[in-house]
Amino acid sequence: MSQINNKTLGKAVLYIFSKIDEHIELEDISANLNLSVSSLKRLFLQGTNQTPGAFIRTLKMETAYSRLQTNDESIIEIALSLGFSNHSAFSRRFRETFGHPPSTVKEQTHNLSYYTKTTPLTEPIINELLDIPLHCITQQGPYLDSAQKAWQQLESLLPPKTLSDDFTGFFVGIGHDNPHDQGIEADKVRFSACIAEPRITIPSTKLLPSLL
Repeated sequence: MSQINNKTLGKAVLYIFSKIDEHIELEDISANLNLSVSSLKRLFLQGTNQTPGAFIRTLKMETAYSRLQTNDESIIEIALSLGFSNHSAFSRRFRETFGHPPSTVKEQTHNLSYYTKTTPLTEPIINELLDIPLHCITQQGPYLDSAQKAWQQLESLLPPKTLSDDFTGFFVGIGHDNPHDQGIEADKVRFSACIAEPRITIPSTKLLPSLL
């Protein structure tokens, strides 16, 4: 994708994020970007391998997941705020996306909030990352389990001083599958927990090849 298209896609994502609590029409996004609806669809397919509608649904679910972890709203309050008409429709979409009902996120004590409880969902920053080697651990299973296990396994292999003040790398989480959009079974979702840090060496038998 060209640099111009990357910038346009970034603007589209920021616009969608700003309207995530509203009903978003493709015509509104297109008008904001001075594009036709067909050009908008082509932009998203090229840049995300998703239609704009699928991207919006995914972002709504990720927003819901974050809100379930980081605030005291009830499940129905979150569902209504994101445009769902009732609890059942929201719970069905949530289960299709993550393999668990939203109540699981509220109730469980061992989940991703260990890593994200101090990081609420904020306005995204669009960056293009090129030629960055990643050390990755990939796990497969229900969304919550695969992500949690991947981060825990990666953490167990890192040197003790990885997160010291002079740490110059960063972490990347990669969700490979979306059961709702790709027909992946809910208990076979792949998630990779990755670290980009040139000074760190981890046993290669535990890692995937670089993903970026």
